[in-house]
Amino acid sequence: MRCPVDEHPLVKRYHHEPTYLATYHVCGKCHGIWFSRKDLIACSKCKRFRPKVPIDPELDLAGPPPGSDGHYGRPCPTCDGKVLDVKHIDEVEIDQCPGCEGVWLDAGEFDRVRSWYARNSRSGAGWIFAADATIQAATIVTENASAGQLEAAIEVLGELLAGIIFG
Repeated sequence: MRCPVDEHPLVKRYHHEPTYLATYHVCGKCHGIWFSRKDLIACSKCKRFRPKVPIDPELDLAGPPPGSDGHYGRPCPTCDGKVLDVKHIDEVEIDQCPGCEGVWLDAGEFDRVRSWYARNSRSGAGWIFAADATIQAATIVTENASAGQLEAAIEVLGELLAGIIFG
């Protein structure tokens, strides 16, 4: 999976709460974050969630990367051939795929989206059931282990245990 802004490889990350497991992808170059729609909503409602973004010392948060065309024409990291639509949450321009409904947030936009959810949400993240989190976790661990990515599988298990013990 590649960043829709600079084509840098995206790094898969996980966030576990007692009632759900969220998956998201981050770009170490521009610090953007790719979420499924469901995971963005869940993470936005979680006060403990902080995106784990690799630090790039050459990152310039003052504006878009040189040569970029802003938001327009960004490809979906998940769907081949789909272009992200520009949408608005409060005053934040986000990019959303019309196919998979995934959402791309540029650096710094997540906290603003979270603030909007905090002001406008009628319910917490409880609509995502613990059974779903268990199924998601089992799937992710199995995929990583069978793909020879044992370290990623162990990381997921560690985050799950930490969420259960300290959650």
